Formats: sequence, structure tokens, C-alpha cells
Amino acid sequence: MKYFNPTKFIDLRCYIALLMILAIPFFSLTLLSCKNNKNNSATQQENVVASPETIQQKEINDIRPSSFQEEKAESIIVYNNKKELPSFNEPDKSAEVFGSCFSKDLPAYEYIIRNPFIDERIYIEKIESVKNKILKIEHEDYYFRNGYQLWNGDGEDRAKDWEYYFFDSEGHISDYYSINKLVDDKDKICDQRHIRYHCDGNFYYVYEHIIRSSFFGRDDIKETVYSIKKGKDSVILEKITDNYPKNSKYIFEKDLVTNIYGSELPDKDVYKFLENKIEFTHYIIRSEEQEKGYQELWTSIYDRGLRIETYDPIPNGFRKHSYKMNGDEGTEYYCKELDNEIVSEFTYGYILARHNEAGFIEKLRIDPLEEKSSSEYVFEDSELLDSPDDILKKYFGFE
Repeated sequence: MKYFNPTKFIDLRCYIALLMILAIPFFSLTLLSCKNNKNNSATQQENVVASPETIQQKEINDIRPSSFQEEKAESIIVYNNKKELPSFNEPDKSAEVFGSCFSKDLPAYEYIIRNPFIDERIYIEKIESVKNKILKIEHEDYYFRNGYQLWNGDGEDRAKDWEYYFFDSEGHISDYYSINKLVDDKDKICDQRHIRYHCDGNFYYVYEHIIRSSFFGRDDIKETVYSIKKGKDSVILEKITDNYPKNSKYIFEKDLVTNIYGSELPDKDVYKFLENKIEFTHYIIRSEEQEKGYQELWTSIYDRGLRIETYDPIPNGFRKHSYKMNGDEGTEYYCKELDNEIVSEFTYGYILARHNEAGFIEKLRIDPLEEKSSSEYVFEDSELLDSPDDILKKYFGFE
């Protein structure tokens, strides 16, 4: 995700950037900002023409839970007002809809069922701590290249990110605000947006106001609505609006979430919830190997919001990037194995990840072992607010 070192997880940047664009409403509550404009060096798969009907039917047969029973969706009112996002008067029903899809012994159970499209970075064990609060994340990262500090991939102007997660009285994230801007005396805004989430029991709504974006223009409202179909201990969400890639759906089973997106050869993300960890695997169907079906592209493991390991299979072996933690501190490790033999390994970074008592990481620092190395430097601080701060007041109109 964007708060972890892309150069340290060398081959993942392009895929993660792609995921964030395709899955922007949910698992990536983290949104693309100017700093995601860094060079994409990995090769993407080449799509070929396939029958959408054949693929869609195969997907339904492969992933439909045995307990699934369809419920007829009622009509909804489409939101067309471009000036502001809609308001919802009734309480959010996410906990009621998704409660049976997760094990109650998961430490973050109460948070997950209220926010099922969980951002891997956000981990909350004490739901009472965040009710009616705002989780603020302030983030900055930069590189050294040829003696210069570079922000947003290749710019010399210092830039920072601010993100705000608004929790309601039940611990559901109702709104998300983000801004990426230059600091010091320039104060130029690169990316700014507001997202609202709501579940009414029959539909799940995501409304996004793109205020400014180098990718998507400005002052535009994007609407995504998912119909909710429930089974025993399972839920299927199917997109019924067209702002994002076709055939997009989410399948919730016991401690397992599958997100399918794309049109010709759809990609698939699978999230496994294991105690305080999330195992995230990205699968693709390669155009030249369609007969093999889905193939693993990489797997990442998150421990209480921190990505501690990324496993990248390669022909006859694998590459692994990981943090070896000792309490709050650790080192970054790389290993490459071919034919059951380690051919390369080294330690090249330092990390500090200190958790708040509520569960989230309140202080994150990542540095290379050598000063002025080309690796990324990360500075991130998070805190709970009782009311909007100066950034929200100045840039989003809060009083």
C-alpha cells in the first residue's frame, strides 16, 4: 500500500498502484495521491478478447457459496446532485449484514463487521476508543537521488498527505477525507477528495467527491452501489453502477473475502483473516495461460496494520521481503531463493512501528541503514481527534 516502501518491495509497486485504481472504493480506503505518480517498472499482463458471458458464468460457478440464496433487489434512487454528497439519516447496518461472516474471536471483530472493506493499514481492537472520533494520519516520504531529496517520485517540492477517518457512534467509518499537497510556502494541492460509505441492509453505497486529482480531474462525483445478497454465513455484493470496472463483486465467507474486478480477464484479491493478521493474495489470469485459471502473483501478510512480509513467486523459486520485528522495532530483510537454494539475502532497512492502545499504528518510521541511501524514508503519525483540526477547517470547510 502507499504507506510502505515501494523500492523495498521492488516488484509490487505497479500492481499495488493498479489495485488502488481498480478497487478504489473499498480495500483501499487509501486513495491515489500525487506521490503515487512514481515510475511503473513492472510488466503488466496482456488482455485478449474473451466471452464476457462465459467468464461471468464460470465466476459464478467457481465462487458462489453453497449456502447462497438470492434475494430480489428493490429499486433505488440514483444520486445526481454534483454539489455535495448525499446524507443518510438511518443508522448504518454493516454490522447486521456482515456479522456472521467473521469469527467472533478475531481481536478486531467489532471493528471489521462495521467496516468490512477494511484498509489493511487500519487495525482497531477497542471499538469504544474510536466511536465519535476522527482518526488522523499524517504521512510524508521521500527518496535521495543524485544528492537530491525527491517527493512524489521525482519532484523536489516537499509534499505531505493527510487522511481522516470519521467514526460514528457505533464505530462505523462514515466518511473519509484525504489531501496531498505541497508544504512550505507553495501550498499547492495535488489530490483532494471526500468519500462517504453507507449500508442500508439491501444496498451498499459509496459516494466519492473528487475535488482535485491529477488522475481523475476535479469536482466530480462518482457513485458506486452494490446490491446485497445474503446466504447463511455468506454475503455477495454485486456492483449495479458503472463507474468502475465491470463484473466487480465481493464475496464474504467465513473469515474470507474475495474481490473480483476487471472485464476481459478479471483479477482477484483474496483476504484471509487470521487472529490479528490479514493474509492478502493477488491473483491474475494470464492471457497466454488462460487454461491454468487464476495464478498467484504475490501474497502479503499484515500484522495489526503493518505489512510484515511480501512473498513473490518467480520461476523455480521466490522473492521475499519482510520486517523482522523485536517489539516495536525491526529490520528489513530481503531473500531470493532458486531451486531450493538461497542465492541472495541481505538486511537493508530499519523500522519503528508503535501501536496505540486502541490497536492502530500511531508512529511509523522507516529508514535505510545507510544515510542518504536511495531507499525510501517514511514518517507517519496517527492520532484520534475529538473534533476537526486546522487542515479539515481550511481545506474542507469544517467550522
